Amino acid sequence: MSAEARADYIIKSGDSLVRARLALMDSSLMEHRLDPSIKRRIINYVEHWPIASGRLLARSARFFPIFEEQLVAAGMPLSLKYVTVQESALRPWATSRVGAGGLWQLMPGTARELGLTVDDELDERLDPALGCAAGLD
Repeated sequence: MSAEARADYIIKSGDSLVRARLALMDSSLMEHRLDPSIKRRIINYVEHWPIASGRLLARSARFFPIFEEQLVAAGMPLSLKYVTVQESALRPWATSRVGAGGLWQLMPGTARELGLTVDDELDERLDPALGCAAGLD
């Protein structure tokens, strides 16, 4: 088999695996598809951020069960858990330049309105369970 044929086989196999995994995802809020822009994004993560991608997957194993439990209890779509990937890359300590913090990137004032403590000694936005409950509210 030529190198080109092997490369085509790998690409087709990879595409079918990604499509199969996308089919398993909750699509109640958005369509999950594999198009050229999504494929470029996946390749970019694999080529340029393999360690960060691995860490993100490890954090998802830790935090997604917390989010899923709360989402089920609230009767909300499970796919909302992916908001935290975009908002914080699943880093509980993430803080934006404007002061939003935690996995759900809540602003201090909003977090306080939702019952969380945010002061010099304690920031409950950074607690995965408390931040999730407030984020869902």
